[in-house]
Amino acid sequence: MGWIILIFVIVIFVVAIMSANKKQKEMENRGKAINQTISQMPDFNPTTKIIGPQNRFVFAVDYSTRKILYMPGSVKYFYSFEDVISVELIEDNNIISKKSTGRTIGGALVGGFVAGGVGAIVGGLSGSSKQQNLHLSVKTKLLLRNNASPSVEIPCFDCRTMTTEGKPVKDGSTEYNIYKQGLSCAQRIVDSVSVIIDMIDRESNSSVQGSANSSNISNRENMNKPVMPQSDPLEDEVRRLKAAGQLIPAVKLVVDTLGLGLADAKAYVDNVQ
Repeated sequence: MGWIILIFVIVIFVVAIMSANKKQKEMENRGKAINQTISQMPDFNPTTKIIGPQNRFVFAVDYSTRKILYMPGSVKYFYSFEDVISVELIEDNNIISKKSTGRTIGGALVGGFVAGGVGAIVGGLSGSSKQQNLHLSVKTKLLLRNNASPSVEIPCFDCRTMTTEGKPVKDGSTEYNIYKQGLSCAQRIVDSVSVIIDMIDRESNSSVQGSANSSNISNRENMNKPVMPQSDPLEDEVRRLKAAGQLIPAVKLVVDTLGLGLADAKAYVDNVQ
């Protein structure tokens, strides 16, 4: 009976090793596929590259083309810097930090920090999870100026798909390191996007300031220009008639235009030089 139990234990041990080796091989293959795909992109050379736990996704930034790449598996999603409105770090469905743009969107101003900046605590774990130090999920969420895809969520840690039993991870457990990797990955993504938001906001503010300065310079130049007196068409015509020796037509023109009497009209004509 004892040898049967021993064989059973050995079989379980061998199966566990084979399963672990299979998962390791799959993870390595995903990593190779990610690097190969990125290296073959002709118009994308990442300055920053963040690979998720177990090589499940890559988040990369190319500052030269001003593009962001999010690639879960083999599917590629590209976003321009100007499309980014905000980024959030969410743990167990609670917003931990959020950074948003200071640019106007549809006439409304979106504040630079909404509910706190990077690293600012905004929410917290639920009572039971917090007391037991359980970790269910960590993700980042990007809000975009894109009607077709207004937001994207990046799962940096999900106990259902990234752990052996698919259960919440406890502090200090064997799979706690996967959670820590996911949290670190999410923080790096938030930091990278926050830098992009600050950069775009500075450029936007500089552009607005430049336009304001140009307008002020133009206004000052106009103010410094001498004001030229506007000519009076009636006086011009009276002056022409007087030069031609036609005083009576000139007086008649003044009478008809201004409704003056003959004496006042003649005085008007006499005063035109």
